[in-house]
Amino acid sequence: MKMILKDGVIYSVGNWDSGKNQWVCQNIRTGENRLFEPGEIMRAIDITPTVAADLKYQI
Repeated sequence: MKMILKDGVIYSVGNWDSGKNQWVCQNIRTGENRLFEPGEIMRAIDITPTVAADLKYQI
């Protein structure tokens, strides 16, 4: 599972929405979905699920 840190929020990267040409990502704290452009994913910080679990309660 790919996870990213973007704007102080941890997201799990989900499926590609081919109709919108964006990635569907889920906020691991709230469960809300957000769409990201491919370039935004490339510029985000990749994190591992272990680091995400540690940061989830700190951010």
